Amino acid sequence: MEKSYAFAAKQVALFAGLLCFILFLFMVYPIIRTSNIDETPIVCGNTLLPTFGGEAKKGKMLFITNCAQCHAKNMKDPLTGPPLGGWQQYFKNEKEVLTYLNNPKNYKTKNKALKKLLKEYEPTECTPFPAFKEEDVAALVKYIDAVYR
Repeated sequence: MEKSYAFAAKQVALFAGLLCFILFLFMVYPIIRTSNIDETPIVCGNTLLPTFGGEAKKGKMLFITNCAQCHAKNMKDPLTGPPLGGWQQYFKNEKEVLTYLNNPKNYKTKNKALKKLLKEYEPTECTPFPAFKEEDVAALVKYIDAVYR
């Protein structure tokens, strides 16, 4: 009789082990399948950001690491900082955006429309990003426009 209990316990343990292995595979498979960075969704706060390739992918990473703390992920809603979508209302081109991001404190006095917008968000000011280059701003703008559309 003790042997039959031992046999049954062994069978239950094997079944439980097999079940755990199968569950593990179901948990790991999606991670393995989406290991390509172009397909991996990125969660920023409570928002799932869309995936992009190429230049917009770089812009997405720049947004997450530099802008997402203050600007809404949908580029439409105000947050600590103004919405980034529709940036063309305040800047003539990407070069102007770069000039602003490199030194926001000095730039805003030159742009009346931007000065009026930023007045609403005082005393908060944009963090300067002196290391940003033209290609960084081009990627960031591409991502903002893709999300804003």
